[in-house]
Amino acid sequence: MERIREVPLVAGGDDNVWPATEFAERIVASRGARETRVVTLPAAGHRVVLPGEQPKTAGQRMARGRTDAADRELAWPEILRVLAG
Repeated sequence: MERIREVPLVAGGDDNVWPATEFAERIVASRGARETRVVTLPAAGHRVVLPGEQPKTAGQRMARGRTDAADRELAWPEILRVLAG
């Protein structure tokens, strides 16, 4: 039996690695009536930046998304809301 009450899916609206928002909506559809919420910002890119982290600057060079600020803002408030629930 699944005990997970709610699943937040984080998807950057400007993800240049893959179609994150489309993939997230497919997951929502596949979960049926179970509560699943997509959290997205149009300017956020591929990688979420959580509090205390720095945006990645090393590794393979790729177009990840528009702004580091949006990547920071994207998920943390929603993650805290779900954890507090």
